[in-house]
Amino acid sequence: MAREIAYVSPGRLVVDGTASDVGCHVATGFFDRLLGLMGQPEIATSEMMVFPRCRSVHTFWMRVRIDVAWLGEPDADGVMPVVGLAPSLGPGRVAVAPRGAWGCAEAKAGTVPPGSTAFLRLPGLLAGGSR
Repeated sequence: MAREIAYVSPGRLVVDGTASDVGCHVATGFFDRLLGLMGQPEIATSEMMVFPRCRSVHTFWMRVRIDVAWLGEPDADGVMPVVGLAPSLGPGRVAVAPRGAWGCAEAKAGTVPPGSTAFLRLPGLLAGGSR
């Protein structure tokens, strides 16, 4: 049975000018960061997990493919540009952040298409990674 992840922070994902509301879980604790979305049988399009100060991710023991959107440092309004993308990362893979990335967001594969212009707005998220 998959563990339950509570999506507690409302955010807004904008991809090529189209905005959508997303529920974000900000992984700040050790176990949240270690486990991420591991073991989840599926991921809703309206959900994502944000990892502040993250330089790499793994998909060991994942059941589904995910998009890893590498995020630039948030501004005062919590806006983080997507500065890189590891699209449709399958189980058992590792992705390393590109230069300039501050953190990342894991989402359902196909959420951020390659070549698109995107950003995530998560009000209240500070550059230090805490809320």
